[in-house]
Amino acid sequence: MLHKILNISNPLGVMGLNQRNIELIYAHNKRENYRLADDKVLTKEVLHQNGIACAETFAVIRKMSDIKKKWQDCRHYHAMAIKPANGCGGDGIKILKKNDAGQWCSGGKPQSEAAVFQHIACIISGMFSMNSN
Repeated sequence: MLHKILNISNPLGVMGLNQRNIELIYAHNKRENYRLADDKVLTKEVLHQNGIACAETFAVIRKMSDIKKKWQDCRHYHAMAIKPANGCGGDGIKILKKNDAGQWCSGGKPQSEAAVFQHIACIISGMFSMNSN
């Protein structure tokens, strides 16, 4: 059904990233708006302002010095996604979920707070950014 609405030639309705960018993103958006689409934080602000549902943002961490405080504010949640605001191709996304013992896990493997902090630090340093080399 979705492939008919979006005019996707693949009968399964699956579109690759390059096809998506060329046929949907570039063809229907002004270049000056790409920055908005590339920044998850800005995009979510616009979605909220226009009454469009999207996942809740628990925290935005911009500086290394914010990691510990923001983590303390978020650690009571049962599950969360940690992702770069300007990531590329899904790199840098870490899904965390507490197991029955209350320990954070990602991909079924236990994650220490130190490992989570290190991942966040890598995001802040630009390791997963579209602008990094």
